[in-house]
Amino acid sequence: MKVYAIIFDWATEDAKDTEVEVFDTYDKAVERFHQIIENENDNSISWVGDAFDDDGNLLDGYELDCNEQFTDGKEHELWWHIERDNDWFLHDHLELRILEVK
Repeated sequence: MKVYAIIFDWATEDAKDTEVEVFDTYDKAVERFHQIIENENDNSISWVGDAFDDDGNLLDGYELDCNEQFTDGKEHELWWHIERDNDWFLHDHLELRILEVK
């Protein structure tokens, strides 16, 4: 049996946490994955919103590594990692992992 885990490891200047959510379908997990990214891009909720300009382009001083979109209809593990340069602590690491449960 497969389960789909969303692992969200984040840190700000004054807090850090790892949140884990488990879903029974890939579609539910992908929906939640993209919902978290959308929420994080809201600068009233997260520092990540300040990492992008009005056109959605990443600003200097930030690094983004992701593979969040596939169009081949297959299940893929996904990730979305953003960090501020020269500040190893400030980060959002979001992953969708496909796990086999026995």
